[in-house]
Amino acid sequence: MFNGAGDLVDQWPHLDKLFAQLPCGRGPHQIKISPYDKEKHVWIIDDQLHVIYRFTYDGKLVHTLGELGKRGRGPNTFDRPTDIAWLPDGTYFITDGYGGTRVAKFDAKDNFIMDWGKAPADPANPGPNEFNTVHSIAISTDRRLFVVDRGVLREVARIAAAHPLPEDVRVAALLPGVDEGAAVRGQAGMHLAPFQVGERLVRALERLLAAQPAARAAQEQEADDQEERRDRRRLPA
Repeated sequence: MFNGAGDLVDQWPHLDKLFAQLPCGRGPHQIKISPYDKEKHVWIIDDQLHVIYRFTYDGKLVHTLGELGKRGRGPNTFDRPTDIAWLPDGTYFITDGYGGTRVAKFDAKDNFIMDWGKAPADPANPGPNEFNTVHSIAISTDRRLFVVDRGVLREVARIAAAHPLPEDVRVAALLPGVDEGAAVRGQAGMHLAPFQVGERLVRALERLLAAQPAARAAQEQEADDQEERRDRRRLPA
């Protein structure tokens, strides 16, 4: 832990073994504190081991969601969960995730309520509640959920990198080295509401793709050609 000045004030070495369990244990993926929790519990998501831990502010484990090392889609099994967001009453939502294709909802007492989401029938064109990589989540002040599908955002970033977009939309589209959740929170000093970012980005991309289908096709063909050339170089002489 670091204070506002960037000084190390605490650390939890006693948890090293917890995050190194099983052959795939590589450490935490995400750390969050609910803005509504007066006790400031620390939530840590270990996507590789499919569990979400809740600690007291001084590092004592008080609750675990998921079964260690077990993938699944159930009230208490996950498939590489990625992020979490809360409502003021303590209700929370988990994006699940790298392997899963859902958002799971729990009440303030950790009881499973529901989930939704599935893999897209067409990965290149996911429909409503279809996810490639459900990676980040945020909740607006009017209680709307914004879920970021990283698989789709990578396609957005690829298009945006090749073609000009309005500057304020481009910030949300490119996400240079920033967690995808920034797309629904705004970043780089901008103060855009989530729906403004999302709708402006969608409208801009729709105009872009409608106006430049040939450019997009050429870019995709070039990417395919590059991949083919890389494959050829890998082949033995």
